[in-house]
Amino acid sequence: MPGLIGWVGAQRAQGAGLALVLFAAGCATAPVESPIAGPAPAVAPAVAPAPVIATPAPTPEAPSSGEAAASRPSPAEAPADASSTRVVDAAAALIEDLRRTSCPKDVAFEQATRKDLAARPISLMRLGGGRRTVGALTLVAAYHLTSTDDRFGGVSGIDLLPTGNLAGVTDQGDLVWIGFSEADGVTPESLHMARMRDTSGAYLEDKLTSDAEGVAFEDGLLFVSLEREHRVIAYDIEACGAAARGAPVGRYGARADMTTAFTAAGLKVGENSGGEALALLPGATLLVGLEEASGDGAPLSVESISAEPSFVRRLAPAAPPIVGADAVAVEAGAVIYTLHRGFGQGVGNSIAIEETQARRTPAGWTLGPTRELADMNVLFNIDNFEGIAAQVRDDGGVRLFIISDDNFSSSQRTLLMVFDVTG
Repeated sequence: MPGLIGWVGAQRAQGAGLALVLFAAGCATAPVESPIAGPAPAVAPAVAPAPVIATPAPTPEAPSSGEAAASRPSPAEAPADASSTRVVDAAAALIEDLRRTSCPKDVAFEQATRKDLAARPISLMRLGGGRRTVGALTLVAAYHLTSTDDRFGGVSGIDLLPTGNLAGVTDQGDLVWIGFSEADGVTPESLHMARMRDTSGAYLEDKLTSDAEGVAFEDGLLFVSLEREHRVIAYDIEACGAAARGAPVGRYGARADMTTAFTAAGLKVGENSGGEALALLPGATLLVGLEEASGDGAPLSVESISAEPSFVRRLAPAAPPIVGADAVAVEAGAVIYTLHRGFGQGVGNSIAIEETQARRTPAGWTLGPTRELADMNVLFNIDNFEGIAAQVRDDGGVRLFIISDDNFSSSQRTLLMVFDVTG
């Protein structure tokens, strides 16, 4: 979600502070230059604003996030009342606290480690052929990704950096950066990885604490949702790169608060059915979607990052459980893109991709209507898809990236597919 949530990064080095406050108060401003995020040289040159698709190629050292596009859908205006101002102030204060915790002054920027990456083109259909459309989507490219490094795999969540490269997480506790070709913006060319850390800087070692599932990037911060030890943490990859520490995100950052929110919504959430989907909406609003089925749709929390999570909303009642989400801002609020995964005995995985209109009102967010963009079954060349990222193209259309989690199993694959929404 490259710079589309209504709060863009400001130049902290120049003391500009967060543009979040301006946007949430209804003062739309153009994106400003920000330091390059992701694994990049410690002293990175500023880059000029560029279209989302026509991005610079990743450097030989590492892909970087760079500068947001100058032309984007207009952010939604927030209600200008006292309560809204308090929410904005609390969110801005929390973000600065996340920065200080994730990248203390005595911690130096650290490069992520480059890994080898092979990207083999694959067809949309399992048996090949030239078909390129499914539902409202048109295939742009599809690849089977492999690496000789045994820590590559289990990619569960992705989001787009402003340059068009991908940042992601694995359910083994790694941060992942995938860089694309300058020629087309969709051919994977580089891979970098870094172990996730806790607030002390120590690596997350065990499955209980490192089962990362969803990501959302904005203003140099990579927000990460985790299962088992249910929580949301943030990494300041702009300032500290691979040395960034996982900072708990307010009331989302503690297992006790998350489980309390589950109970309040009447949900019994298992260790492996927590915050699979993560996205950011305008006004520093965090969307957390639970894989746990409720019977009437996917349970969602759609609240300010500084508020308490509340999983009372439901999304896409006819779809399988939610496993991924992203959003782009529009005049009235946002459009949410969600990935849903089903499994049938003897028929394997199926996936659905949904599009939901979200409107921001003084009382909060309202969701709907929802439409199905695509439904893919065993006849398609799919696997255990769990991550989705949305990108606004130069022509105003939307491009979707989806990735599968191979569970570090020889019988599954890491697949990356790129679609344009054409229907």
